[in-house]
Amino acid sequence: MMQRVPQLPCQVREVLLREQTTPWVFARSVIPQSPHGLLHELQNIGSNPLGQALFTHADVSPGDFEFALFEPASAMGRLNTTLSGHSHAIYARRRIFWVEDAPVLVAEVFLSDAPCYNLISKNKKEFT
Repeated sequence: MMQRVPQLPCQVREVLLREQTTPWVFARSVIPQSPHGLLHELQNIGSNPLGQALFTHADVSPGDFEFALFEPASAMGRLNTTLSGHSHAIYARRRIFWVEDAPVLVAEVFLSDAPCYNLISKNKKEFT
């Protein structure tokens, strides 16, 4: 279960990760506001990858993953259908990264065309 964190003024960053024109991942990050330091840098990374910024700093402490399955009728399922044209359950994960004693929440929803579903399908065939 995700740890309860204090409410702080935050910046919400939403991005769509693509392979050329094909959307693979919808990501949403919640970054506490700060006038300085790494948190301030994260608020101003523009189109640069957030993961690269988080994983290149030794003082960032990642928490545990949480996973979810979104049904086609959910808001994320409908977004997936709009972006990919497919209607089925999709997977997501989220994680808190502790940066300067503040929580940065990163959530990723894997859309229908994400390569992870090819791996799942392949493994199901191998084990049935």
